[in-house]
Amino acid sequence: MSLSMKRLTFILFSLFMAIFLHGQQAKVLLSIDRKDITEDEFQWMYNKNNSSVEVISPEAYLKSYVVFQLKIRDAEKMGLDTTPAFRKDVNEFKDQLITSYIPQEPNLDMLVKEAYERMKSDVNASHILIRVAPNASDADTLKAFNEIFELRERIINGEDFNEVAMEYSEDPASRVNGGNLNYFTALTMLYPIETAAYETLPGTISKPVRSSMGYHILKVNERRPAAGRFRVAHIFTGTLDQKGEPKTEKEQEEARLKIYAAFDSLHAGMPFTQVVQAFSEDPGATQTGGELPVFGVGQMVPEFERQVFNLGGPGSISRPFKTIFGWHIIQLLEIEPIGSFKQNKEDLQRRVISDKRPEYHHYLHLERVKRTYGFSAYPEELEMVFSEGDSSLLKGEWLAGELAANQNTLLTIGSSDLSIGDFAEFIEVTQSSDSRARIPRLYMTQMYHQFIDNSLLEYEYNRMPEEHSEISHLLQEYRDGILLFEISNRKVWAKALSDTAGLSSFFQNHREQYMWEERYDAFIITCKPGADVEKVRKKHKKIQSGKLDAQLLNDKYCDNDTVACVHVSRVLTEKGVYNRIDRLDGMIGPGPIYYNKFTKGFVIINQVLSPEPKKLAEAKGEVVSDYQKYLEEEWIEEIRQKYSVTIYGVQ
Repeated sequence: MSLSMKRLTFILFSLFMAIFLHGQQAKVLLSIDRKDITEDEFQWMYNKNNSSVEVISPEAYLKSYVVFQLKIRDAEKMGLDTTPAFRKDVNEFKDQLITSYIPQEPNLDMLVKEAYERMKSDVNASHILIRVAPNASDADTLKAFNEIFELRERIINGEDFNEVAMEYSEDPASRVNGGNLNYFTALTMLYPIETAAYETLPGTISKPVRSSMGYHILKVNERRPAAGRFRVAHIFTGTLDQKGEPKTEKEQEEARLKIYAAFDSLHAGMPFTQVVQAFSEDPGATQTGGELPVFGVGQMVPEFERQVFNLGGPGSISRPFKTIFGWHIIQLLEIEPIGSFKQNKEDLQRRVISDKRPEYHHYLHLERVKRTYGFSAYPEELEMVFSEGDSSLLKGEWLAGELAANQNTLLTIGSSDLSIGDFAEFIEVTQSSDSRARIPRLYMTQMYHQFIDNSLLEYEYNRMPEEHSEISHLLQEYRDGILLFEISNRKVWAKALSDTAGLSSFFQNHREQYMWEERYDAFIITCKPGADVEKVRKKHKKIQSGKLDAQLLNDKYCDNDTVACVHVSRVLTEKGVYNRIDRLDGMIGPGPIYYNKFTKGFVIINQVLSPEPKKLAEAKGEVVSDYQKYLEEEWIEEIRQKYSVTIYGVQ
């Protein structure tokens, strides 16, 4: 077995042979070189290793456990747990292990796939908004949450959603439309609202969700298969002036009459593009025959979308209709299905990144950490740091100075307080001359928020072993597994391979253990159907003497000069390897001819060799294995004498 395989095997084996010391009040079971092992440690390991059919008593198991702990102690005394390679290995495993227990934020691929799946359907939803700023105080945030929660309870208890929205929603449009957001699809709405809409069943009310605008509740009115994307051309006459204000009544009437005149021209047979040139007031569209950029659901004003969706198919033309911008006539040119994931992937990646969805999930992660462990900030303490900011910060040369010793609490996360000094040192270590900030105070503010984020994630990371006891067990197991491998390699495996003098001496002292049993020097003759096996058998003496080898036999008995029909193998073997040789029971000469489906042949015993000692080269594998066992026994005896072992009892 190679050293790399042995290392892996022993690391895995150690996962069943070590436990983590926990519980300061736990009763001590045994002590090895003044290192206490608790009953809890032993009990955990004992239970883990007794899941098989054969149950070992605690007293019997304790013997192997003591030997294991002695080996680990010897490795520690040799300093194997202090080497840079060891620490790097353990720390990497620790990081991977703990990270696996932390809820992971979706990566870009996951968010792109999520967006594509949502694109397959359109959602019609209404919402109620209670505004609260992203950086609002805890009191204002709680006030807004309580308001939206109370409105949700009233609706669930029977009040009409639209009426509540018109009266209480702080979205101005809700006063008119009852909070209706019309149809929308992925990446056309604020991400938290989109998520709530796609995760809420039609006819039901979502839980409160927070966006950059504040808290929302949604009612999902309907869901339908995706309408796709539309390519249309339009004729437009405006009812707003250049400032976006309504034109005079006379001008608005002129716009209405103009659009109907365009409609009459269409009915008279004038091509749509010519009518655009003659009547449309959309300067951009007149250059393209009235054609607009391709759009999907949620990207046009509701009335415009409704008119498009109600058209029969490509080539259809609507009647004149009015939106908040003016009058329109539209012609449907093409309906594009959403396409495959592969077709949309690149565009979705760009839009997901632009929509800052990864950042939003990171924000949710941090908010969860705050809620789980508790979080308080004391921003009033920041001024003493900000007052020390100067141009050196923008050069990446700022020094914390006396601020590093300031213990005033700036943040509290769970049971941990972070001070002004902690923040000052964070700035000194992480500052960079590459920052885009050009004002020291602004740069410090950015770093303050980064300090909060990093501190929250670090606190969560450090709490994982306390919340998941198996983490501590696995960390200790992995640590001890590496130590067990390294010490075993030095004391046993590598030594047995490199100590040629010791190996040779061991072999000479135990030579009687490495004997050849009675062996047969034999020939195995195999013939293909084209060869005359009986004639070949008659030549057994010449085969035994070497006068007829495989080449000469083939030249003599094979019809095809290029294809061998007789194969000759010479073996030196003990009993139990070749049945046909064993059946001759040591009889010198050829055995009977045997026939298989595609071959025939016979064996010849040339001579029988009496039992004799093996040479070291012939027994190398056995000798190395036995020498390793010998070295391990010596090592165990050595560490039994070297380290004190006190056993207090097994419960």
